[in-house]
Amino acid sequence: MTDRAAPRPRGCIMEIPEFPLAAMTDLPEGAVLLNTNESRFGPSPAVHAALRQDPATMGLADYPAAEAYTLNAALADRFGFDAAQVVSVGGGELLIPLVMSVFAEPGSEVLYYADGFQKFRNYTLMCDARAVKVDREADPVGAILGALTPATRIVLIDNPGNPSGRLLSPSQIAEIHAGLPADVLFMLDEAYIEFSDFGDGGLALAQNSRNTLTFRTFSKAYGLAGLRIGWAAGDRALVSAVKRVIPSFPIPRPSLIGALAALADDAHLSDVVTRVRRIRAEASQRLTAAGWDVLPSQANFITFRAGHHDASALPRSVEALRAANVLVRLLPQFRGAPAIRMTLGTEDDMARVYAVMGL
Repeated sequence: MTDRAAPRPRGCIMEIPEFPLAAMTDLPEGAVLLNTNESRFGPSPAVHAALRQDPATMGLADYPAAEAYTLNAALADRFGFDAAQVVSVGGGELLIPLVMSVFAEPGSEVLYYADGFQKFRNYTLMCDARAVKVDREADPVGAILGALTPATRIVLIDNPGNPSGRLLSPSQIAEIHAGLPADVLFMLDEAYIEFSDFGDGGLALAQNSRNTLTFRTFSKAYGLAGLRIGWAAGDRALVSAVKRVIPSFPIPRPSLIGALAALADDAHLSDVVTRVRRIRAEASQRLTAAGWDVLPSQANFITFRAGHHDASALPRSVEALRAANVLVRLLPQFRGAPAIRMTLGTEDDMARVYAVMGL
């Protein structure tokens, strides 16, 4: 066979770094995973009960609900939308770039915070759009509004932010929205909002504006990361455009069953959120008292820097925790300095962390 030129991906795709798969596969047996922000508290017992159905009665040989309409209807009923205003697919990491592909034209600009979710840049490059980083720390509202240009098509905010845990208040979110041109899509990624002081965020804005989509997930507070369920709500016209490009059957039947069971168990959700908030306060206090620089967090994780310790204390702590079978995430550069992001685990998980770190 003669040599021929191979298919070549678009240049913008090759600017996206490869995902470090080893970080997810090289896991010690029985490790306490405080590095990926999953829920260490697990899903509602009702989810386990629902998924223990006989496979014959679950209908695994059949396609699930078209457009996940059963889940969309349940979410709409819970949060005050019409079902036509809700779209669900297999995880926010699919839904967010899918939405961006619908609204971000090649060469247009997408604004997001520099300390936000690292894959926002990847999603922008997928659209052959320009990623514009904005500083969140000093003046998050003014920074976004000051960065707007005629080329801006999307403003994408994670609130609370990952890995900062930083939360913009509803009034700040409303101020940003009020300053956006009508043709700029406002995307609010609220994966961790249940753990915040407000407990809610941009759904009311999505209900009452024509250019806002608010994103939620079942992966964090509901403890269903393994079932991969993300959803968004907003104006009918926005959702209609997105539904034109989603798979016909976007969520597998077991995931739909689990999500519906989780959504119905308010008591479990409340218990998880209450425990995470209590553990967050205690962990922050212990770390601060021990000389670490802890960033205020409104999520199910905390991020801290060396503070009064030398810089080598961070990687030493990561290795000491790993030796105790506890994994946390070392951030080599976060706002100009190394940091550790640590998911807030159960009381037993955190007792192990405190023992290893002498807190």
